[in-house]
Amino acid sequence: LLMASSLYLERKNAENMDANMEKIFKEGGFERRGFSRVEFCKFISISKRRHLKEGEMIITEGKTNSSMYFLETGSLHIKSEGKQLATLKHGFVGEMSFLDVLAADENDGEGESHKDTLSMATADVIVGQSGATVYEWTFEELLQKLREEHEVANALQAFIGMDLREKLKTSNHHLIHKKS
Repeated sequence: LLMASSLYLERKNAENMDANMEKIFKEGGFERRGFSRVEFCKFISISKRRHLKEGEMIITEGKTNSSMYFLETGSLHIKSEGKQLATLKHGFVGEMSFLDVLAADENDGEGESHKDTLSMATADVIVGQSGATVYEWTFEELLQKLREEHEVANALQAFIGMDLREKLKTSNHHLIHKKS
C-alpha cells in the first residue's frame, strides 16, 4: 500500500509541474528525448538552480570537473586553448566528464565514491553576456540517484547521446563551411 501511495504521489506531482518546470521539460528537450514526466521530476529534484554572472568560468580546461550543468537561460561560451568553439543557448555542459565518471562507476560495480576518477575538462565554459541560469548536478549525487533510479539513468543517457550527436553535427557543419 505504501509503495502504491508513493507511486501515485510521484505521478500526481509530475502531472502538476509548475509553469517553469513544464517549460524546461518541453523546451529543454527532455520530453522528446525520452524522459517521462516522473523521470524528469526525479532528475531535476537533485539539481541546484544557480544564477551565474557574466564572465564566470564554471568549467576550466585541464582541471578536474565534478559537476554537470543544464543551461536554462542565457548563454555559455565553450573555449579550448583560447579559441571559441561554440556558444550554447541550451543543453548540457560537463556531460563528457560525467560520462567518463559513469563508465568508471559501471565498470567498478562496487558502488564506491569516484572522486579519484573525475574527468579532466576538455574545454573552458564561460558565462556569456547578461549571465545565465543553470541547473547543476554534482557527479557524486547524480551517480547515487542513477544507481537507485534505473529509468532515470536510461533517460539521461539517451538525452546526452542525442545532445552530443547534435553538437557534433553542428561542429562538423561549421568545420566544413569554414574550409569552403
